Amino acid sequence: MNAKSDTVNDGGKPTKLAWMWMCLKGYRVIYLMGILGTIVYSIMQLAVPYITQNIVDIFLTGENTPDSLSSRKELFYRLIVAMIVLTLIRTIVVYLVGMDMEEVSQKVLYRIRVHLFDQISRAIGIIKLHILSVFCQALFPKKSVRIPCF
Repeated sequence: MNAKSDTVNDGGKPTKLAWMWMCLKGYRVIYLMGILGTIVYSIMQLAVPYITQNIVDIFLTGENTPDSLSSRKELFYRLIVAMIVLTLIRTIVVYLVGMDMEEVSQKVLYRIRVHLFDQISRAIGIIKLHILSVFCQALFPKKSVRIPCF
C-alpha cells in the first residue's frame, strides 16, 4: 500500500482519520504531548503498587519483621515519601493532560464547526439562489433576469 491510498478514499476525499489529522493542524504537538503525558501517567500508576509491595515484603512479612522497622527506619520513610511524592506528581500529570486534551478538543471542535457552518451556508446560499431564480422566471417568463452569484 502506498501512503496516498491510506489517506485518500475512492472518491478522492481524505479518510476520516486523515481529515481529523488535518483539523489538528497547529495543535498536533500539544495533542502528542497529551498522549505522552498519558503514557507517563500510566507508568507512574504502576510505581506506587511496586513501592507498596516493597513495604509489605520488607516490613510486614519479611524474615526479620520485628527488627526491620527499627534497623531500616530510613528506608521505610523513604518508601513512604516516595509513594506520597509519586501520588502528587501523578495527580499533577493527570490534571495537565486533562487540560491539554480539553484545550485541543475545544479548539479543534470550533474549527470543525466553522468548517461545517461554511459548508452549510454555501449550500443554503445556492438553494436560495436557485429558488429565487425559479421564482423570477415564473414571474417574468419572457424577460431575462440575471441574479448575481455569491
